[in-house]
Amino acid sequence: MELFIHGGLNKTGTSWLQILLERNADFLRSQGISYAHSHGGAGNAAQFLFDLRRGDIARLRARLTAYRETAESSGSNRVLMSSELFYHDIVKPAHREILLQEVRAAGFSKPNLLLFFRDPAAHAVSCFCHRSGTRNTGGFEDWLRTSYEFPAELRQLREAVNGNLGMLLSLRPYSADGMSVELTKWLSSPPLPTTISEKINRSVNVCEAELISLIFCGNPSAAMRLRELFKVLDPQFKASDVALRTYWLNVANNYLDDIRIDLGWLEAQIGEPISHTASRKFCAKNPEGIHLSRAQLEAMSAALRPVPWTTSTKKRISVWLRALRPRVAANIPK
Repeated sequence: MELFIHGGLNKTGTSWLQILLERNADFLRSQGISYAHSHGGAGNAAQFLFDLRRGDIARLRARLTAYRETAESSGSNRVLMSSELFYHDIVKPAHREILLQEVRAAGFSKPNLLLFFRDPAAHAVSCFCHRSGTRNTGGFEDWLRTSYEFPAELRQLREAVNGNLGMLLSLRPYSADGMSVELTKWLSSPPLPTTISEKINRSVNVCEAELISLIFCGNPSAAMRLRELFKVLDPQFKASDVALRTYWLNVANNYLDDIRIDLGWLEAQIGEPISHTASRKFCAKNPEGIHLSRAQLEAMSAALRPVPWTTSTKKRISVWLRALRPRVAANIPK
């Protein structure tokens, strides 16, 4: 039985791709590919990886056996697993060793692994925006230095590939309109008949992320509410975030200079460049403040009014917002 693993990376269209696979599960089965339905987010292999991280080997084995038996019962000779969480575990030698050992024991051949990569500076900005409001990220520059996992994990991947990864590896460039083509080529499958046109798992823009990350320090529940309101707000009703975004891309590219050797190796493996923003000239100075539209201000007001604030927190946020844009401060709860 063959095993195909789509392992991420995060923020490379994984949610879109997983929904696409769900909607084409019957077609894939007709091609001899078994794709089990997912329960919750992060793909159909998320629970499998949580078992791996908990060290629950018995449950992990049971899931692998169920994947194989389900495939056999439908006449399939290939199992497809997908989760953006895979990459974080595959680059860890201890987790990778357990994974490969259990895959062999469950009757699978050497796994086929597909990873998508995008421009690393754009990836950093996208990750920060996605995570703001879900945890205390702090500011973008601090988060980049202390919490952005990409540089360390890329080095681990390079070491694993140069050693013994134990998998048949395919590295492909992220492309908003080419993901499905790359996936079916990897699977040796005809094009998927059902397509997706809608936007999936929309993130906040960088101005919103900056605002949310500050508010999270004083009131996490308000920041989480604001994040959800910003996510569903139609982009046409939002103010432009171009100035702050270009500054962040510049900051990220400067930071990523330290891993240019690893990035050069990655691009050689992919067969084409992915660092499309590295050679551009961006503003070196942090733009003054952020820009919010009336609709964004109304969303902020709705998120902030119902919650209690300490005097010190309210004063700090009020001063910050007033310095950015006077009419923003009026939305802070009285």
